[in-house]
Amino acid sequence: MKQPVIEPINGKGHRYRLADNYHYQWGHDGKNFSLLIYAGFEFDGASIPIVCWSLIGLSPAHPKILAGALVHDLFYACRGRLSKYYLCSITDHSHDVLGRARNHTYFFDKRYADWLFDKINKENGMDRVRRFLVYNAVKLFGRY
Repeated sequence: MKQPVIEPINGKGHRYRLADNYHYQWGHDGKNFSLLIYAGFEFDGASIPIVCWSLIGLSPAHPKILAGALVHDLFYACRGRLSKYYLCSITDHSHDVLGRARNHTYFFDKRYADWLFDKINKENGMDRVRRFLVYNAVKLFGRY
């Protein structure tokens, strides 16, 4: 999986800026989604309690968690309401679902955002135990 290109934001702790556009595609429930996050988007990597990092053994910008954290942070920043600005396309049996969506916005709930975070972490080769810990930390402590 292609990893996002990021740059740290000085003076802001674990904050990062996306240096290049990032494109991610996935399928779920008979639909295919295509997401584009534009360069300049700022995010904090995987924001889970510090105590969890020692259990997981990864940093907030580790390659196994970075893409998942980026996509997850976008979903959280938009409260799951993604417009055509970010969603390039959603197809359902070759039909454009997004074009039929109310106000051209598609809604994803917190549970979906957390599920997608876990899916991307799996695609990036994160082992099952770490995925379980990270997913549950986000599930419990994430604010949507």
